[in-house]
Order: sequence, then C-alpha cells, then structure tokens
Amino acid sequence: MSEKLGIGVDYVALFSILLVSITLVALVVGWYIRRFGKKKWLGYLISFIGFLPILPIMIAGSLLSWLGKQYWKSGKVRTSKASSAKEPTNIIDDWEQSFKGLES
Repeated sequence: MSEKLGIGVDYVALFSILLVSITLVALVVGWYIRRFGKKKWLGYLISFIGFLPILPIMIAGSLLSWLGKQYWKSGKVRTSKASSAKEPTNIIDDWEQSFKGLES
C-alpha cells in the first residue's frame, strides 16, 4: 500500500521511529517539568501531548479485551477440558465393547 502512495518502506520506518521518539521525549520532559518545575500545568500539557499517540492503541486494546470477555461469557467457546474429557471415555468404551466381542 505504501508503494502505491509513493512512500517507501524506509520512510515508513523512519516516521515510526520519529513518532515513538517524540512521544517518549514529550512524556519525559512533561514528567520532569511537573516534578521539578514551577509551572506544573505546562508539564501536564506536554505529558498529555506525548500521551495522545499512545491513546488509540490503548483504546483498541481495551476494546478487544472487552469484546473477548463478552464472547467468552456468551458460551460459544468450549474449554479444551470439556472436549478432551469426552473423547477418552468414548475410546475406552469402544475398546471394552470390542474386547467383550472377542471373548464371546
């Protein structure tokens, strides 16, 4: 997709690295200003700006977690214990029946 737009893979990687770097720098600078500076509101503002790129990832993770819990509670998912507990008893019963047939 990036090739269709005329953007190379190198530029996408560079943009990602820059975005992560700017985010981390903003969070650290905001924390430092809040901790040691006199203008605490400026530290909160810079930290909030640094937190914004992380926010969609956190929202998506929370949404997926919530949807997974809802799906799990719906009863559509069977545990592996329930499915594996039925199989050995059927195999043993079949084996016993075939063994009894050989004895007679």
